[in-house]
Amino acid sequence: MVHSAPAADAAPSRVSAWVRILGLFVIGLFAAAQFAKISVALPQLDALYPDASGRMAYAVAANGVAGIVLGVLGGALVASVGARRVLCLALVGAGALSLAEALVPSFAVFMVLRLLEGVTHLLIVVAAPTLMAASAPPRIRPVAMGLWGTFMGVGFAVTALVGVPVLEAGGVPVFFVAHGLGMLALAAVVAPLMPSLPRGGRMPGLTAAHRATYGRLPRITPALGFLWYTLNFVALVTFLPPLLGPGAAVILPLVALIGTFGAGELSRRIAPLTVGRAGFALTALLMPAIWLVPETAQLPVAAAAFVTMGLIPGATFAAVPALNPEPADQAGANGAIAQLGNVGSTIGTPLFSVALIAGPMGLSLVSALLCVAGIFVWSLLSRKVAAIS
Repeated sequence: MVHSAPAADAAPSRVSAWVRILGLFVIGLFAAAQFAKISVALPQLDALYPDASGRMAYAVAANGVAGIVLGVLGGALVASVGARRVLCLALVGAGALSLAEALVPSFAVFMVLRLLEGVTHLLIVVAAPTLMAASAPPRIRPVAMGLWGTFMGVGFAVTALVGVPVLEAGGVPVFFVAHGLGMLALAAVVAPLMPSLPRGGRMPGLTAAHRATYGRLPRITPALGFLWYTLNFVALVTFLPPLLGPGAAVILPLVALIGTFGAGELSRRIAPLTVGRAGFALTALLMPAIWLVPETAQLPVAAAAFVTMGLIPGATFAAVPALNPEPADQAGANGAIAQLGNVGSTIGTPLFSVALIAGPMGLSLVSALLCVAGIFVWSLLSRKVAAIS
């Protein structure tokens, strides 16, 4: 059964739904830049920290540590304190940390700042989609959530596009200052426009928070499917492009956004988990097909696989308000997505590095098996959630 989210309390009711939705999407782009700014500035950072050569990549991964360890607690905090308040505080914290990083402290201090920045990233990606679901009327809510599902891919692309000339003009400090000031501006201008949502009571402890999330099928169902997507996506973006030739590294993640946004539109007419299962099924068929066609057709087939794979995150975020009508439950579901998404992204790359020993087809067959597991999990949970509803 598909539920409608409750009406939000009056935070400036004169503000249109699309103003809030687009404002939250811009916040998502800046949250994605918390990862992307390190990737884009990696050569310059290596020059600034010569003694940390080879370890700077950990500064990218540091942002994901908070999601793995604190994902569910982040959801509980948003539910307890309120999504708007948490979003505003997280944006202020993120801006201040980015400004502190611009001072080019010692590498040890820089890594501590990155870990703290990961906490703010987690809180943003839990609070923002919760507010987006509340801001969007039922008829456009799946589209809005599909749009949110593209924030990481679009954010990386925009950061690369804007960041390179900024780095060339002013170096890392100016780049980080621009990001920090942008975060603070969003806290001042956009966050106050968001609706004030009902709170979910006292903040639970660690064990109680995990029990409350993993013990409720509607909360955990989107994340348990999303896990199989994240096991695939980051690893395939890493290992497929060298096998497919020039252009693949740009083309594959970009075409995935077509599927992600399209999933939101499809979810207006079809249950989100059904859209997600279709994405898994089509990807499972297309991934092995890459190596069964002539070499000139391999990149187009891989692009088609990434379009269908892109359906999965869009369906995941559309499923959160569809299965969880209350904002507190949505916050819990978004926290679980953050946690299991980071787990999948972390485990997927070493898993596929082993699969690659068997060659390109080994890579694709592991991908297909993970997709089959995703279909199985979402099919099983869909029946159980339907029985509960």
